[in-house]
Amino acid sequence: KPEPQQRDCQLAVWRVRGGPQLLHGRHQLERQSVVYKGRTHLFEDQLTVGKASLRLSGVQLSDQGPCTCDVTDEQGSTQEKLQLLVAAPFKEPQLSVQSSCDSFIITLHSSQGFSQPDVCWTDSIGGDIFNQSHSHIGLDSRGRYDVHSSMENAVRCLL
Repeated sequence: KPEPQQRDCQLAVWRVRGGPQLLHGRHQLERQSVVYKGRTHLFEDQLTVGKASLRLSGVQLSDQGPCTCDVTDEQGSTQEKLQLLVAAPFKEPQLSVQSSCDSFIITLHSSQGFSQPDVCWTDSIGGDIFNQSHSHIGLDSRGRYDVHSSMENAVRCLL
């Protein structure tokens, strides 16, 4: 397996939202935005093989948006643009069932997720029955979604 070509990266700069706000810059940490101080790590060992990989910890919803990475080495300068998408898994959904003599109600609750979910109810053959449900999707104080959805079905049991 051939060795990757070694490169001398002189500058690797990550910026957010296309502006002067510095996410991380090799040899430029004094210019780093206070919003990102202590939350970034540039994998310097990867720069020699042409990768300007950055880890962002303590990710917040406000981190979402466009980013650019500018790299300068002996071969010139390149710029890559990407979109940072922030997501958080929802807690496992809680289901409850209430029944009466002529109907039953299924209720789903899940919380602490991001991004905004779509709620879809289907019948046993995959048909959409969402119009028979009542759903509420709201934001909590941390900007994550809380989902409540219920479906009432009429039933009849004959003996």
